Amino acid sequence: YKVGQRFGPHIDESIDLEGGHSTEYTLLVYLNGTNSSTSNNQNLVGGETVFYDSRKRIVAE
Repeated sequence: YKVGQRFGPHIDESIDLEGGHSTEYTLLVYLNGTNSSTSNNQNLVGGETVFYDSRKRIVAE
């Protein structure tokens, strides 16, 4: 993501695949760090993960 970009609230859903298979899990990976050639020694800030139920009500932050 570039500065100001984000992925809005959404609910991950199961997807039906060939052969009667479907997806079941979401893998959430946090990547952070600095590029040493442009680093100004400031810590990265921001970002959040919120879990919603099917009615888009917050169930965990």
